[in-house]
Amino acid sequence: MNQRIFYYDKTLDIEVYSFQGILQSFPNHFHEHYVIGLLEQGKRILYCKNNIYNMEKGAFFLLNPNENHSCVSDDNNPFYYIGLNIKKESMKKHIKEITKKQQLFYFQTTICYDKQLQICFQKLHKQLLEKQTAFQKEKLFYIFFTMLLECYSNTNLKNISEYNKEVEKVCQFIHNNYNQAITLEKLCDIAHLSKSTLLRAFTKTKGITPYRYLETVRINKAKAMLEKGISPLQTAMETGFSDQSHFNHFFMKLIGIPPATYKAIWQTNQYQ
Repeated sequence: MNQRIFYYDKTLDIEVYSFQGILQSFPNHFHEHYVIGLLEQGKRILYCKNNIYNMEKGAFFLLNPNENHSCVSDDNNPFYYIGLNIKKESMKKHIKEITKKQQLFYFQTTICYDKQLQICFQKLHKQLLEKQTAFQKEKLFYIFFTMLLECYSNTNLKNISEYNKEVEKVCQFIHNNYNQAITLEKLCDIAHLSKSTLLRAFTKTKGITPYRYLETVRINKAKAMLEKGISPLQTAMETGFSDQSHFNHFFMKLIGIPPATYKAIWQTNQYQ
């Protein structure tokens, strides 16, 4: 498979791209934006800042603006690579959400291997290409970037405070409004916190992200409705899901069986 995908995400103002099964060398050049990439398969040799890096599967490529680099194959086999390009002005806005300071940072590491970061990045990249909701994308984006900045940049992030009252206020809002369209911006307004701070504080306090918390509340409400014999379609509409397909997907993901099957179990009063 030889595939090149490019996509611009307007919500986050970033370029998303994927090279699948490509055998190509890139001559010495530089970009005016930040580059964050992951080599998912293959071997490459990277020349950057007068250093030579042997990249293998799982290698993260972190490039600051205006850093010249070139890249060639190490074994003459195709490579599989996913990446993000982020302009400096856009990066300033994102960094302000995390540090409350609108300033640029500097990657101190060019190549790294970090399994936890890799898993988070792959999920984020997949959601961006699938054009998921802004809530889902922003949640993972700020979690990923907080991890990235803490470990591989010159930005010193202060330890997150507990923010227990703010988190509980958000939880209460979710429980009272789970059947409405809820955005990350709305939750931030409720808590009077930035997106990054809320995500970090909420996850630390509850052990779960705000979006997954909302999903769980909706599914728990849906279970109670299905147990009363309410149809999956009506249940989906009254618990805040955009459509029945969306509802079926999340119910199956969290409960393990389709909503219709769950309803039937309660109607027949027997477990399968």
